[in-house]
Order: sequence, then structure tokens, then C-alpha cells
Amino acid sequence: MNTNTTNNTNITPKWFALKVQPGFETAVSASLVKRGISSIKRILLPVEKTQKFTRSGRKVTNTKILFPGYLFVCAGLLDEANAVVRDDFERILDVTGVHGFAGAVRRVEGDTAVLMLEPMAESEVADVQSYMEANAETNGRVINPIKAQDNIEVVGGPFMGCEGLALSVDETKGKALVSLQVFGRETQATVDIAMLEKNT
Repeated sequence: MNTNTTNNTNITPKWFALKVQPGFETAVSASLVKRGISSIKRILLPVEKTQKFTRSGRKVTNTKILFPGYLFVCAGLLDEANAVVRDDFERILDVTGVHGFAGAVRRVEGDTAVLMLEPMAESEVADVQSYMEANAETNGRVINPIKAQDNIEVVGGPFMGCEGLALSVDETKGKALVSLQVFGRETQATVDIAMLEKNT
């Protein structure tokens, strides 16, 4: 999820990792947008699609948060002297479900406490965005523990109870070519991935 908001400040925005209540990442993102905090340019909730095959052979697609408990916020929170812009910083922390910023440190200098805020590297955010784009293009990552040359056991269908070797796996179709011992003979068959378990 990638959200753009308006911005009225001349401060250069940087990416920050915001620690939030796990399970409430989407709600916190919506609350930040609703508050209309002027320094926030973008909010990124890194997600990926995953595909899994059920025992009946049906493909199920889910959306999963990549970093539970975190949002990425592109905001102008540091002025030219790298001092924290307190008003917007405090407004972000006041949002229900926000626990703080990753990399925020209070340092004592003389009689005063100085808040230091470490932005994320642009390359880190670019890598996450590239992964999300590639994941969306392929319609999700297939969750499958079976790989070619794994020893397997068939746990459903007509070959249930047979053991053998996975020769090749086609994750896009959810099928595997397996070599099985059936009635004392080696037999090759194409079986749904959902019907296979790794045999250890």
C-alpha cells in the first residue's frame, strides 16, 4: 500500500521507519492520512501477495505485510541543521497505534536532551518498492516447500500413501512431476503440490 499526501514545507523529506502496533498497520496508515500532517509526503506499507494450494488443489491468494509492526513514512521531519521538527514529530506520535520511530535516540548535551532521528537509506526503500512491484507483476509468491529432488510422500488423491522423489515442480500450475513406487514399480505421475509433503 502506497499513499501520497499533500505537503507545504520546503524541508527535504526523508524516509523513516515508524514503529506501530502489529496488526494495526493499515489503520495507522489511514489515521496518518486523515490527520493531514503537512510534512508527510508518502506513506508506504510494504505488502506482498502469496499463493498457496489447498489439499483440494484450489489456489488461495493472500496479502501479507512484509514488516509487521512497521510503516515507512517519507516526511520532512529534519530541518537544515538535522534538528527534529517537533510539531509534526509530536503529531505523528499522537496517532493511536504509533509507538515511535526506529532509530530515534535521546542524547543529553549539557543540561538539555536532544532528540536524534536517523532516516532510512534511500536504497533500502527502493529495494522494498522494487520487490513489491515484481511481486505484483507475478501475481504473488508461491508458498511451496517442495523442490525438485526432494523425497516426498503423497498425502491425498489416488496415489495417497506412496513415497517417491519430486523430479520437477511447476509452481505456476501448482503441479509436480514425481517418481513413485506403485506396486513395486517406479511410476512417474503429475500430482498437485497440495497433495505432497516433504518426507524426512
